[in-house]
Amino acid sequence: MVKEITVPLLVRSNLIESIVGIPIRTFYEMEARGEAPRRVQTGPRAVAWMGDELLEMCERLRQA
Repeated sequence: MVKEITVPLLVRSNLIESIVGIPIRTFYEMEARGEAPRRVQTGPRAVAWMGDELLEMCERLRQA
């Protein structure tokens, strides 16, 4: 049986680690290098990442 992952459309930073499987600091470094999805401004002082882009990144990391 395959475990299906459900991810919200917009993901806040507190969920990145559990979805992608890497520490948030590493994720931020990868984002700065262009290896991770870019953040989306959701409010004057709030950002999030697109859930489907995070799942794609997770799959790329799993294949590497």
